[in-house]
Amino acid sequence: MQFQEDRNRTLIKINVWEPGILTINGNKHQDNLIFTESEILTFPLPNTVQQLTAANVDGFCNIGSDIFILGTGMKQVFPNRDVLEAATRHNIAIEVMDTRTACRIFTLLASEGRKILTILFID
Repeated sequence: MQFQEDRNRTLIKINVWEPGILTINGNKHQDNLIFTESEILTFPLPNTVQQLTAANVDGFCNIGSDIFILGTGMKQVFPNRDVLEAATRHNIAIEVMDTRTACRIFTLLASEGRKILTILFID
């Protein structure tokens, strides 16, 4: 068996995701979450991806991230077009995927030292 050093030096580590529960740094969360590679943010989030608005995006896109990962729950669901356009206005690349994939991508990009804004819908 070969061991490899964990080079992910970020403060946020996703331990487990299962429908309805996300475990970050050993703490279980049952609500939709927004976070960066270094902190969980307190911006209010809607209950569903379809309720996400451009105003929501405008509120949290000024934190200096390079990429915006949107995990939409069990299935990939695209948000309204104005949400995608808002991210583009802020020069942030937005990637939309199911939450399981979003967790993996966040972990990979965080290990590379990327600045990431992530919203995960837990459902």
